[in-house]
Amino acid sequence: MIYVKGKLFTYVALYFAVLFLGVQLLFSAMKAQTAYELPLLLLLLMNELGMFMCLFGVWAGVETLVKQGVRTVVLLATVACAAFAVLFLYLGIQYWPEGIEVF
Repeated sequence: MIYVKGKLFTYVALYFAVLFLGVQLLFSAMKAQTAYELPLLLLLLMNELGMFMCLFGVWAGVETLVKQGVRTVVLLATVACAAFAVLFLYLGIQYWPEGIEVF
């Protein structure tokens, strides 16, 4: 079980995933209306960092579930971290200049 200041790392990773995704959505929604735009390298870095944090959060959540038994909140946070990791991977591929056709 991995804790950061008394909180399970899965919750910390989930918080940062929502924060990173919110920043990306906010600035991409504002791009058409104003001059605010995040640089491509920052978007790629946010997606890569978010993906690795979420994967580590999944690992910490699974470890906690194995050691302490299944708790609904930890299970939901672990599944959400897994979903965010896949989403960050997909967005990172789509932001790449010569993007790969995934779907």
